[in-house]
Amino acid sequence: MVKKIVSTRIGHKEQVSRQEINLDKEGLLQYLIESTEALVDEKIKDEYLDRESEKILLTGGKVIDLSEIKRNLDTYFTSEATVYGKRFPQSFYDEIYRLNNWPIPKNKTIRKYVVARYTNEIIYMRFTKEGLLKLQTLNPYAKTFVRSYKHFQFLNDEGKMMLDQFIFEAIECMNECTTWYEFRLKYGQKYNLNVQMRLFEDRYNLNAMES
Repeated sequence: MVKKIVSTRIGHKEQVSRQEINLDKEGLLQYLIESTEALVDEKIKDEYLDRESEKILLTGGKVIDLSEIKRNLDTYFTSEATVYGKRFPQSFYDEIYRLNNWPIPKNKTIRKYVVARYTNEIIYMRFTKEGLLKLQTLNPYAKTFVRSYKHFQFLNDEGKMMLDQFIFEAIECMNECTTWYEFRLKYGQKYNLNVQMRLFEDRYNLNAMES
């Protein structure tokens, strides 16, 4: 077991308290990933932002591109959390488990910590990096690895329509792949997401060891 000192957030105000939290192997893996995120972001360019001409056809027929999403971020978000309603189908999580060769848990509502990070990378990053950061600001951690709301509760109707499209496209691509590595490459190339391959390969190997 490993111990670390953490700071906790309550609502939108940060209250720092020194406390020791025991982490199991999976928790330690997630903590290490979170700890390196800032360093990686400083060193790796956002290549997907250089290809802002990509067109996205929404289910309702509206066509937008990445530059439009970036310019109009505030139009997709709400400052207060909306009422919860399930948006991610179980098939989304089943495909993540299948591609990672993880056994499906009996209680499907309890998922590996890293699944939340994957969801940020393959779904919420479609709102651009700035969009994900805004959602993380609106919906900070209430305690270790736990947020008070789901990110999509801070999306308005138009934002939720885009979210549904992104989820559909992710599942569609997952269905075409046999491994998580293959999916991340194919999905990243198709939707201009910057795949941090060096970090991703290390993370993939660590997860394989844990499964």
